[in-house]
Amino acid sequence: MKPVPSILVLLVIALASCDKHPGKGDSVKQTQSPKLEIEIYGKPAGEEKIYARSIVAAKWGLQYKYLGCVISPLKAFSVDHHNKKVGAIMAGKFGENWKTKLDSLVDKEYMAQNRVEALLNKRKQTIAKRKQMGADSVFMEYYLLPQKDSLVYQAYVNGWQEIKGKNHFLCYYKYMVDLKNSTVKLYSTSVTNVDYLIK
Repeated sequence: MKPVPSILVLLVIALASCDKHPGKGDSVKQTQSPKLEIEIYGKPAGEEKIYARSIVAAKWGLQYKYLGCVISPLKAFSVDHHNKKVGAIMAGKFGENWKTKLDSLVDKEYMAQNRVEALLNKRKQTIAKRKQMGADSVFMEYYLLPQKDSLVYQAYVNGWQEIKGKNHFLCYYKYMVDLKNSTVKLYSTSVTNVDYLIK
């Protein structure tokens, strides 16, 4: 398996890619189990915020399902009809301007994630691991999980490593990051297999 380019979280790559077959769905993994689903196709706009959007949407009982870059005209009509019905339900719950409200929260979540990354980038363990992995031409990834307190994140420092001829996605460090006081606490240095994050 070839290492992938670094980005906030590896799961985002699945949505940003246009290599999927038309009509094949691939849902973004959520922190909860949303009941409503918005279907999207083509190259997603604002793809750098896809993970932030999935987190905020999940709190609203919503998720996004990516159908690929190209779908048939008939499927596009079906998607439009489906999304209008979901939009009507969302408007009933959160008001007609629910999209504007959601976008505002997505922007805040995206900025918070950037702050978390900035704090992690200063940690000596992270710096050393990035240097080591860079020398091996391997990319490091952050996987961020917001906690009940929206300003606290569990953060995994992940990367690819070849074991017995197969590439695996491993977690090297686990941190708790508190944005209220800009603190980062390392609570695990056990290397664990997190292949499940990319399945």
